[in-house]
Amino acid sequence: MKEKKAMIGISIFLCLVFICSLLFLICMYREKGGGNAYACIYQDGILVKTVSLEKEDTFLIEGKNGAYNKISVKNGSIGVTEASCPDFLCGRMGYISKGPIPITCLPNRLVIEIEGEREAGEADGVVY
Repeated sequence: MKEKKAMIGISIFLCLVFICSLLFLICMYREKGGGNAYACIYQDGILVKTVSLEKEDTFLIEGKNGAYNKISVKNGSIGVTEASCPDFLCGRMGYISKGPIPITCLPNRLVIEIEGEREAGEADGVVY
């Protein structure tokens, strides 16, 4: 009888952990900002360009010592299509349109983050 109660307790605990994990993932990957999303492009921690994801565009961000990243915006997403970095990990990250994970190019010190317009009074973050 004790073993059966212990198994029920363990099962309930595991279900609660699973539900909490699922809720955490849903909160992490929800869309930022809705339809008015834009991307902020930083180089060396300084904002160099803000781009709307609604308009298709291709442009070049140049850095120090001939470093560059060619960035494309299409279909509501943004990605690096060409770069002077040796490993091209920034391009292999693909296109992003939402979510908390930015595109980064460490050799060229470039970061692309997705943002969204906030309405007046809307919180920019929630801590539980």
